[in-house]
Amino acid sequence: MAENTFLNLVRGNTLGSYLHLSMNEGVAFRYGGDYTYVEVPVAEFYNTTEEKVVDKASRSQKLKIIPACTVGVRNGYKILVRTNPKLQEVANCPALFLIEPGEVGPPSFYASFQRDFDATNLDWAVRLYLLG
Repeated sequence: MAENTFLNLVRGNTLGSYLHLSMNEGVAFRYGGDYTYVEVPVAEFYNTTEEKVVDKASRSQKLKIIPACTVGVRNGYKILVRTNPKLQEVANCPALFLIEPGEVGPPSFYASFQRDFDATNLDWAVRLYLLG
């Protein structure tokens, strides 16, 4: 019998003690239906070439997608980050990536857009799962 490796995020102080989830001011996350993940919205699309925040991505543009939170996992746990599939339809970006213990900061990633895309069309940027 296989054990579930995704931890339930509403038990105890999992979000604060192990995931160290800190949301940007005025922004809230949403729990998944089974409480094994939280959905975090986009804080900004950042153009690293021009060093400015943009609202819309243009075709052939590479942007840094910055979710509206910071995380810092500890105690041997890992965070599995799933990016929104809506982004994968219009850009080349990772589907999944891991955050290792000791890494602190926003779960940001890069996306190279193949089509124009408006950031307001995205209800969440990433889903965060805690792996035990």
